Amino acid sequence: LRAAAARSPLTVQVRAADVGRHPEPVEAAVYFCCLEALQNAAKHPPGSTVEIEMACRDGQLVVEVSDTGPG
Repeated sequence: LRAAAARSPLTVQVRAADVGRHPEPVEAAVYFCCLEALQNAAKHPPGSTVEIEMACRDGQLVVEVSDTGPG
């Protein structure tokens, strides 16, 4: 995910502290959802920034993607 963020034309920050590994289907779903979010953000005016934050809460992986673009 960090490599995909580095290839993005936008400024992307990935935060994933102490999330550990998860079952492969979960990791794949998170990866592809985040890629789609990066592609959607890139469709808007340049200069937007994107933040991807992952954390484990109550035994579950929680992922939040936000951007500063319009909409």
